[in-house]
Amino acid sequence: MSGGGSEERTETHQVTAAPSLTDAFAQVAALRPDDLALALADSRGRVDEISFAELRRRAHAYARGLVASGLQPGDRLLLLMRPGADFIALALGLLEARIVLVVVDPGMDRQALLGCIESVRPHALVGTPLAHLLALSARKSFASVERRWLCGVPWAPGSIERFRLRPLPPADLPTPGHRDVAAIVFTTGSTGAPKGVVYTHGNYAAQLQALRRTFGVDPGEVALPGYLPFAILCLCLGSSCVVPHFDPARPAAVRPGPLLDLVRRYRPTYGLGSPAFWGRIAGHCRQEGSSLLGMKRLLLFGAEVHESILRDLRAVLDPESQVFTPYGSTEAQPISSISDEELLSGEVVERRSELGVCVGRPVDGIEVELVRIDDGPLTLEDRGLIEETGVVGEVAVRGPMVTADYFGQPDQMRRHKIGAGAQALHRTGDCGSFDDQGRLWLAGRKAHRVETAGGTMFPLPVEARFDRHPAVRRSALVGVGPRGAQRPVVIVELVEESRGPADIERVVAELLDLARSHGDTALVEDVLVHPKLPVDYRHNAKIQRDELAEWAARRLGGPR
Repeated sequence: MSGGGSEERTETHQVTAAPSLTDAFAQVAALRPDDLALALADSRGRVDEISFAELRRRAHAYARGLVASGLQPGDRLLLLMRPGADFIALALGLLEARIVLVVVDPGMDRQALLGCIESVRPHALVGTPLAHLLALSARKSFASVERRWLCGVPWAPGSIERFRLRPLPPADLPTPGHRDVAAIVFTTGSTGAPKGVVYTHGNYAAQLQALRRTFGVDPGEVALPGYLPFAILCLCLGSSCVVPHFDPARPAAVRPGPLLDLVRRYRPTYGLGSPAFWGRIAGHCRQEGSSLLGMKRLLLFGAEVHESILRDLRAVLDPESQVFTPYGSTEAQPISSISDEELLSGEVVERRSELGVCVGRPVDGIEVELVRIDDGPLTLEDRGLIEETGVVGEVAVRGPMVTADYFGQPDQMRRHKIGAGAQALHRTGDCGSFDDQGRLWLAGRKAHRVETAGGTMFPLPVEARFDRHPAVRRSALVGVGPRGAQRPVVIVELVEESRGPADIERVVAELLDLARSHGDTALVEDVLVHPKLPVDYRHNAKIQRDELAEWAARRLGGPR
């Protein structure tokens, strides 16, 4: 089985744009049947290798089996299974059969998980024995489920694996249409209840083309995804995928040693994942004197990327390698992108405390607007389009990779969508501005803005100023009290060397002096030290500012 060397790449440049992921994967599998599709490591270091032909066979077997069992195009199937080859094969099979894949993050707490399941009303469930026990204990949330299959136990009655282990008669499966619903993917709910984002086959096809055009991924490359759902996109781009063993709910806890063994064995040409995932790998490489040689590009997404991570990565990559930090959301990705070279340039670094985090220029196919900041619904007529450089507004986007719907949540549609049809805009919930070079800068989440009696403050520019202090590992700006009269509080996590009582007292005094010396932070009169700032479960990188605001209110004795 070939891992996709230079000879294979020459042969597979015939891969062309496809109208759906199903067509794209079928095309790749036909061109590269015997090449490596997946190399999946387990907890013991063993690696399961699967060719494109075998993965295609498994996916088609699942599609035929589910259709033969009575599922119809448009039925919703909830997938609660562990990461692995069968997760990917089943997802590809669902896309092929036009059965809607429902994905809920494994790190979500029980209450949020059950709320998501109840809201989407799935017709079928494929899950581990533990998932089926959950369904028995929470019958109300699973009341809509009519068909159930076990996974991970091929010998058990009702096992989904039987579809691929026994021969089935050929089936004529419908061709997915551009507007057909492909999947419902839930947001993390980091600034509210999780929302079920509706992806069409057209959305995924546009996303695939945007990735190919923006980052120049050639068929025949080898990918190392630090976020499993992206393995499906990589496969459809014509890439072999090397998947390390890690807990998808804790990507920052990935074990660097086994991952680097996979890098040496399979020579991936690009990687994807959260800053926390790749930051851990880069830090380990620097300590051990190892490298990520052979990787042509890295894509870091999911949260702002600290300069130290970019510098660590630059030190262990080939000099000609590229690092990109694409910006997007569950509803729209990618929106824009910027390279580490530009991010680390003196001009961009200096402007962070003025503008926030630079996320680069919009990718081809995306139109970005800035609209007035408002917590209520907006129409196209009253959106208050902002065109002046440097003025902060809410980021709103339109384009073929932008999703148009939330499943069964009309209230969320009113809050997050402006208009309808081809001209509809998606409100990202992020606030930002454009500079004079057409680059987009994020100032922070709309829900995290701090509205004081003296004006509105945004987290990212303020935090950039405090993060420059050598004793600060990271910081968070939060507001305590009612909007319009909020008390701005900066909460810092210190580096290990500055956590002694005398050090803490000195650092806090220095940070308060720093705040008073700049007009944009002069309103900050409280600096609190937190042992470890909480982060999101999906990427282990987004600071949970709502949780910290509650913590600060308790510490300061004020209203929450």
